[in-house]
Amino acid sequence: TLYRNSSFKNIHYVGEIGSDLDTILDYINAAGKVAQEKDEAAPVVVLDYLHLITSGKRIEAQELIKQTVTGLKRYAIDYNTFVFAISAAGREAMKAGELTLNSGRDSSNIEYTADNVLTLERAESQEEANDWQTMTIKAVKARYGRANEKRTISFCPAYNYFAPVAGFIGTGKTEKKKR
Repeated sequence: TLYRNSSFKNIHYVGEIGSDLDTILDYINAAGKVAQEKDEAAPVVVLDYLHLITSGKRIEAQELIKQTVTGLKRYAIDYNTFVFAISAAGREAMKAGELTLNSGRDSSNIEYTADNVLTLERAESQEEANDWQTMTIKAVKARYGRANEKRTISFCPAYNYFAPVAGFIGTGKTEKKKR
């Protein structure tokens, strides 16, 4: 309830603006300028999913991802905020069994540009019917921290909910979020 009344009210879905890179960058930069003029923190951006970005220009997927990552990082720097971009792992990485910094699809620019790269993997040998899945989150790149640190977390796909883990300090009661 505390989360719903404090942070959740500030989350806005902007799917209606489309997937065009220039449109997205114009939108977030305008939001950053408005926040700056009001002397407020610029919005945090969560881009779900990097490989769905499009462009009216004829460019290859790898170049489009490069331009996207560069534009998002510029926004984060200009407005002193955070950007999270969710990316796909390549088929070869999935076959290898462990995600690394090189696992992303069309991702060489992510590897060099991002300050932090996290992977999220489902623990092996779990029953599909299990409501809660054990997941491992790993920092494969941490420009200003320690890479290769891992944490085990619990995830409930039915409610798209991550449970608090040991050492996590929450802000109220834990409750399942219904879709």
